Amino acid sequence: PFQIAQARRAPGVEARLPARRECLAQLAELQVKLIREGRNSDAAVCTSSIMTLQELLSRVEQLAHTV
Repeated sequence: PFQIAQARRAPGVEARLPARRECLAQLAELQVKLIREGRNSDAAVCTSSIMTLQELLSRVEQLAHTV
């Protein structure tokens, strides 16, 4: 899984955060699709994952401003 994630990242240090934001957006789109299909339990898994990714992205942005 880690190697798959690395392969999907945009190249270059500057592009990593936008690539991760795009991944987050795609997860949110999946969540909407699951909700529309009535798969609420599966959508709930997306919810917790989305919140975790948002928290991590926020922390990365904070740390980037301290370096």
